[in-house]
Amino acid sequence: MFHGLRSRSRSRCKLGHQQQVATPRPSTESRDSSSSVSSSQSTHSRSSVSSYKSAESAPPVPPLPSEYQRGHARTDSHPSIALFPFLANLPRFSALPGEDIDLWLHAIDTIAQHVGAPHDAPVPLIPLLLRGDAFKRFVRMHHETRGRLTSWDAWKEHLRVEFRSANYLASKREELAKRMWRSSETLAFYFDQRRKLQIVALPDATEDELVEDMLSGIPLRQRRLVVDTIPHAQRLEPTLAVLRRAMVDCEVEMRGRNTLRGDRLEITRRMHSTSPGPHSPIVTAPPSSFPQNFPATPAPSPGRGRMPPPPTISVSG
Repeated sequence: MFHGLRSRSRSRCKLGHQQQVATPRPSTESRDSSSSVSSSQSTHSRSSVSSYKSAESAPPVPPLPSEYQRGHARTDSHPSIALFPFLANLPRFSALPGEDIDLWLHAIDTIAQHVGAPHDAPVPLIPLLLRGDAFKRFVRMHHETRGRLTSWDAWKEHLRVEFRSANYLASKREELAKRMWRSSETLAFYFDQRRKLQIVALPDATEDELVEDMLSGIPLRQRRLVVDTIPHAQRLEPTLAVLRRAMVDCEVEMRGRNTLRGDRLEITRRMHSTSPGPHSPIVTAPPSSFPQNFPATPAPSPGRGRMPPPPTISVSG
């Protein structure tokens, strides 16, 4: 009896031991990963809470000192930042022989006005926009000179003194007065070249005056053709853009008329040519004081047309 009970208890113990061995236990790696995830979540939550509290408790950024604003002629709105987004698109100046400092300053002013930047916004960008010899001359400036140039107007005047050529204004005005449209160039090219001279020589002229000046360089026959191309609604007060559009539109018709006129002149020249070609009409030469085809006078024969010799008188002694 006791032997049967012992055998049953041993079999139950073996069965329980097999069940314990069969059930998997969590590994140390899983326990470590779970603990690391929980710790990272707790640290992230603590850091976010601390950063939120620090942002609430951080003092505001102090404004720019008044001495700096007054020394550089800037306002509290920081106008120097207004043109920084457009820095890559602003033109550069290198003081090369073909570059014009007045045209470069005009381009900077136009961009700054169009984007609504303050008047003195280009001042801090000057060293970033200069290249080559222009940048070297900027670096060589005396610090007292740079300290006195606190506005964009002062910088423009200084740059004009530095980089203008000899007798700049007088030469540009004379060039504008002599600039006429050439038959070998298009009207659009003439417009662009004369407009550059207008920017320098006529900075204070109105748009009506600039239109009249632009038409003054075109011959009367071509000028009438350009004016007739302008729409009737805009003919009384045309703008520069409307005038350039009319020049481009009438270019084909003007070239056609010039070609026809050139052909007529060529035909007339060939008709009056003294050395006709294989396809030119034969034209007699203009008459002169003596006819060219007059028959030559025949030479006198020895026996005709001669006076008889005088008689010889002999005196005998």
